[in-house]
Amino acid sequence: MNIEATILKIISKVSSVGISDIHLQSYFINDLNFTAFEFAELLNRIEHEFNIEFTSFEEPHIHTVEDIIKQVQLKL
Repeated sequence: MNIEATILKIISKVSSVGISDIHLQSYFINDLNFTAFEFAELLNRIEHEFNIEFTSFEEPHIHTVEDIIKQVQLKL
């Protein structure tokens, strides 16, 4: 399973941003224009896809696409 590719697909589905426009350094709010609801939906879908859970301590530290990929890699 390619973690990065899977996460990019999920981000694209939640945000309607094309995969080619999503970069590792893209910020969810500033660059991808995520709302709080979309961000929560993103985390939920990623948790379900990888059978993991983000803690309330981790969530505030996820700002970029790279941040979320690293968190998933640490949990697997």
